[in-house]
Amino acid sequence: MKEQEFQQWIQDFYKERGWSGYGPFERMAFLTEEVPRAHKDKLSKRYSKE
Repeated sequence: MKEQEFQQWIQDFYKERGWSGYGPFERMAFLTEEVPRAHKDKLSKRYSKE
């Protein structure tokens, strides 16, 4: 992914979640909540198939 593509992806990502009006520190806090949740969801899907 090129730099401009990444920047556009980030902007779209923040807009989808309603985060675009927040500063970088608030967005980082939101991301630190999202990553563990996404990881937990991925693990639960992986082990629920067995």
